[in-house]
Amino acid sequence: MDLTWLHDFEALADSGNFSRAAQARHVTQPAFSRRIRALEDWAGAALFDRDAKPIAVTEAGGRLRPLFADIVRRLDEARAEAGAIATGTLRFAATHALSFSFLPAWLRRLEP
Repeated sequence: MDLTWLHDFEALADSGNFSRAAQARHVTQPAFSRRIRALEDWAGAALFDRDAKPIAVTEAGGRLRPLFADIVRRLDEARAEAGAIATGTLRFAATHALSFSFLPAWLRRLEP
């Protein structure tokens, strides 16, 4: 199970179109389709009726949809709580080159 699959599920359920959902999730349509298929394999059931236009959520998908939404909401809340606990921590995101060339010297200058 991958959390991105749950976001993908919601995007497809909302849009009813693989291409639009993939675009909204910033992935290619084939990669998006593979992720939806992986979620369906995990669930053991088809979650979308691909023959319907627009794509429709199946009965199994309809039963899982509120559960998936609740899981995503709870995980988002847990992440926010964890972030609140970790106040005072500053995190940097940088490319590999910057993390070795720029950041060490810059942090040394800030230290005093």
